[in-house]
Amino acid sequence: MNIRKTVVVMLALLLVGMAMVPIVSATDDSSRESAMKNTEAAYQKEIILASFGQVPSEKSAYIDLRKINSDPWYSSLRTINSESDKDLEKYYYPNGPMIGKGTDLKGSIVVMINKDWVVDNSVLKEIYSKISERGQQNGIENIPCRFISMGLPETDATRTDKIRPVIAGIKVHSNGEYSTLGFVATDSSGNRGVVTTGHMGVVGSSLYQPDPTITGSFLGYLTAQGSTYSDSSWTQFTSGITSDPKVYESSSTYTTFNYWDDYPSGSTIYISGVSSGVTTGSTVYMVNIYNPYWGKILNNQYYATYSSGGGDSGAPVYEKWSSGETVVVGIHWGRSSGYAIFSPMQGIRRDLNWITPVTG
Repeated sequence: MNIRKTVVVMLALLLVGMAMVPIVSATDDSSRESAMKNTEAAYQKEIILASFGQVPSEKSAYIDLRKINSDPWYSSLRTINSESDKDLEKYYYPNGPMIGKGTDLKGSIVVMINKDWVVDNSVLKEIYSKISERGQQNGIENIPCRFISMGLPETDATRTDKIRPVIAGIKVHSNGEYSTLGFVATDSSGNRGVVTTGHMGVVGSSLYQPDPTITGSFLGYLTAQGSTYSDSSWTQFTSGITSDPKVYESSSTYTTFNYWDDYPSGSTIYISGVSSGVTTGSTVYMVNIYNPYWGKILNNQYYATYSSGGGDSGAPVYEKWSSGETVVVGIHWGRSSGYAIFSPMQGIRRDLNWITPVTG
């Protein structure tokens, strides 16, 4: 049976039938047309690495998704996709460049290739040969196949989920309290860990991300605290913890950090906290101020106008420079009469034996 001829006949009959049926919902038709335009816009030429077989032209129609499960051509593609997976295991990420394989809506098999992989056309041909063999076994010669460049998926995690690699702006828990992770850093020996607020525990306390109820959430033991120029703490990672110099801003936006070791300017600053999310404001005062947890004065702390709430302690405070850099300038630790209070980076580093923020 020639599947493509069958599909053409079925489509012709379908068009005849449609000509005799009155339009009952302009809303449905316009929505479907809009969706198709969006799909067309998303199918960018620049992501196509290679094409093999009888690939449909750009002007070919998209299949109606409501009929895809009953379409004989797509039924064959699904079979070939399933069978060829057995032949392509060694090419799948992380051992190889493939991060996905399926079909597009024009009738081709699509193979997604990790965009960070250095393209080797001989490997693409090897992958296609495996797919082609399965196509021939199912009666299809020159099976259409597109290879497209695609980034690895990012999960839509919330701040309170377990997030690995560990990044700034997410929930941490210690000593029965939760707060926000400030930033990833290294100590003078090169050990990697995290900085967060100092008033959430004591030296020796266990630090978890997000909390001790989650398997694999233990990050390490709090190993140092700052209480002279900052309200801060340092926790060295236990083995096996991965981290990135980024800050959580939304479920799909993780911004890479640099850091600024001088005092913050009067420009707009941002906080990314577990309770308040991303808020903005500016610095208004630099003062020596009493900290009730430590029961003493902390030197050179900043008052600012960004919004904050309980659970935001430890959150990164950062600027976004005109050069495009996102630069961490301190961590948040408290509120007073409508103002927020944070410790500057220089004070944190001074208190914690000059730990060094990891940058992107």
